[in-house]
Amino acid sequence: MRKSTRADVLEIINTSKELGTYKEGSDQAKALYIYESELDTVARAEAGVKPLQPYLDAINGITSIEDMQTVMATTLGVSAPFAGIGAGPDLNNSKMNTCWVAPGGLGLQRDYYLEQDDKNKEIREKYKEHITRMLQFIDYSEADAKAAADVVLKLETQLAEPRFTKVESRDIRNMNNPKKVSELQEMAPSINWTKMMDDMGIEKDIDTIMVMQPKYMVAMNEFLNTTSIEDIKTLMTWRTLDDAAAYLTPEIEKANWEFYGKTLNGSKAMRPAEERALGTVNGTVGEAIGQLYVQAKFPPEAKEKAEEMIANVIKAFQIRIEKLDWMSPENKLKAIEKLDKFTLKIAYPDEWRDYSEMMVKEGNSYAENMLAVQAWAEKENLSEINEPIDKK
Repeated sequence: MRKSTRADVLEIINTSKELGTYKEGSDQAKALYIYESELDTVARAEAGVKPLQPYLDAINGITSIEDMQTVMATTLGVSAPFAGIGAGPDLNNSKMNTCWVAPGGLGLQRDYYLEQDDKNKEIREKYKEHITRMLQFIDYSEADAKAAADVVLKLETQLAEPRFTKVESRDIRNMNNPKKVSELQEMAPSINWTKMMDDMGIEKDIDTIMVMQPKYMVAMNEFLNTTSIEDIKTLMTWRTLDDAAAYLTPEIEKANWEFYGKTLNGSKAMRPAEERALGTVNGTVGEAIGQLYVQAKFPPEAKEKAEEMIANVIKAFQIRIEKLDWMSPENKLKAIEKLDKFTLKIAYPDEWRDYSEMMVKEGNSYAENMLAVQAWAEKENLSEINEPIDKK
C-alpha cells in the first residue's frame, strides 16, 4: 500500500509540474521547489559546502562560552549537542503547551558510546572513520580530521553517559520536572537561560520550564566548565556538518548514508532519488502534497462515508458498554463520557496547515530551501509555548 501510494503521489507531482498547475508562491509550489532542488544534483555539486560556510565561520569565531551560547541561539544552521529549547505538551496540563529544555543531539544513540562488547567497539571505530572522512569535505587534512574524530568521540561519550537509559526514557514520569527558570539557572549556570531564550526570539513570559533530564543538565554544566573552547568548537563543527550532510552535495549525502544507512542500519542500497525527494517533501510540507493527493484520490463524499462508518462504530461501542453486566451504572456513564470525547481524524484535516511564511523559493539551492524549512519550523514551534494545544 505504501509503495502504491508513493507511486501515485510521484505521478501527481510530476503531472502537475508538466502542466504548470502550481500557482506561484503557493504551498504546492513550495513542495515542488523542495522536490526539484533535491533532485538537482548538478547544482548541489557546484554549490559544494558553500551553503554551510557561514555557520562554520560563526563557530570558528567563538572565543568563550558566552559566544557559544549566542551562536547557538541566533545562528540557524549551527547545531550543538548541549541543550535545545522548544515547545511541547505540559505533562501536568494536557490542554497546554509549555517550554521544554532537553539534551541536544549526538551522532549515535547512547548505548553505542558506553557498551563495551566487541560490536559496539567496532561501531565506535567505524564512527571515527566516518567523522574523519566527512571532515575532509570541509578542508580538514586527513591527520587533522583523525585527531578531531578522537576529540568528538571522547566528548560525545561524556555527553552520552548522563542521559537517560532506554528504560528510563520509556517512563514519561522521569521527564516531568517543571522548574522555575531561576532553578534551571542554578542547575546549569554556565548558560544564561533568560538571554538564551531572548536571543532565540521567544517572546513569551516564561516563568516555568520543563527540564527533561535534570541529571544531564548538571553534567552538561560541568562539561562546559572543564572542556576547552577549541574542543567545543570542534564538536559543534562536526554536529553542524553531520546534521546538514543530507542536503549538501550528492557525494556528501552518499557518504552520510554509507555510515548511517548501510553500516549502522544495514540498508543494502539508497532508495531511488525521486523517492528520497518525496520523503523530504512529506517531512517538510506534507500537507501541501496531501491536498493534491486528496483532490485526485479521495473526494469529500468518501470522507463523509468514512466518518459515518466510524460514527456507527462508536454508537455500537456505546451500546455494548450499556449492556455490560460487570460494569456499574456510574462507571458506564464515565466510559460513555470518555467515548464522547474521541477526536475523529478521518483521511485529511478540515483545516490544512499554512506554509505561507515558509521562505522556500524557486531558484534556491536545496540547502537554502531546507534551512528555510528549518527556520519556519522553529518559529512555529516556539510560538506554541504557553499556548493551548490544537487537538485537531
